[in-house]
Amino acid sequence: MSKKIEIEKEVEGSPSEGVLIRMNIIISVRINYWHPMSLKNKNHKNKKVKTMNDNHVNESLRGLFEGGNFANAQLNVLTGDGILVSYGSSEKGKKDDDAKAQKEGKEAIMEYVGRLRPVVRDQYLAQYDHIWEGILEISQVKAEIFKKGKQQDTTFNRNLLAKIIHQVAILYVPTANNAVMTTHLEPEKGVDHPVRQQLGEMPDNNIKKAVEGFIQANLL
Repeated sequence: MSKKIEIEKEVEGSPSEGVLIRMNIIISVRINYWHPMSLKNKNHKNKKVKTMNDNHVNESLRGLFEGGNFANAQLNVLTGDGILVSYGSSEKGKKDDDAKAQKEGKEAIMEYVGRLRPVVRDQYLAQYDHIWEGILEISQVKAEIFKKGKQQDTTFNRNLLAKIIHQVAILYVPTANNAVMTTHLEPEKGVDHPVRQQLGEMPDNNIKKAVEGFIQANLL
């Protein structure tokens, strides 16, 4: 006996875009079964009853993903008996969480560097936010700036950000030394905040070179 499994299909984008894909497929599954009373018949003594349970359906769904690049996918199956069975990849939730963390981290960084507006040179004030958004999109910076490690009271890599601030000193007035900047960045602790030391150091060489390239292309 054949049984149809109906899967609703709704494509919302391509797998390479990292979007959620819902597939709509109809497959037929051969199921052999007998009524328990029929097993009394001697002709069926050696017959094995085959039924398709939820585990079988899930295994079938997993098979649809094999060999495909479906990091973000979800299948919802409605069986003929009205039972809904879902199968989805486990990577989507993690990617959503990572994207949310980066979005929140970027907002926090922009608020943090915004505290230095009182010491930004006049010629850079209008484009100050745009400049920092560009710096945060540098691949070498983006790979490290959201890793806060063991740093406390921050949602981003504050030490690295402070070193980049030091490197782009061209944005700020000459009197904006690390003590003045620390007072603006961390008004509660002022010059006693540990970020002051980081404001006097350069980032690692690969990030330094990448930021230098950005400065040359956009600020000089």
